[in-house]
Amino acid sequence: MEKNNNLVAHLDKKSAESDKLERIIFDIIFKHIKDCIFVMKAEPGPIFRYIFVNEEAYKCIEFSRNFIGKTMKETLKQEIYDKLQEAYI
Repeated sequence: MEKNNNLVAHLDKKSAESDKLERIIFDIIFKHIKDCIFVMKAEPGPIFRYIFVNEEAYKCIEFSRNFIGKTMKETLKQEIYDKLQEAYI
């Protein structure tokens, strides 16, 4: 039984370390990298959906912050969408 408790404690510690590392990486990407970062989910179609954008990218785009979860087609002007869609494919 003691081995099981040690294993659970070890896994909890690893999970906490992983969570801390993830928060640090997120902070670096979101606040400190000066390049625009857009993370997209590729879906059948192909459809590209925004799932993450860093702070620098918000400064560069022309639409509001409520576009996370929306597709490029839902958020971009048609001529910009056409070019990006082709490039992403």
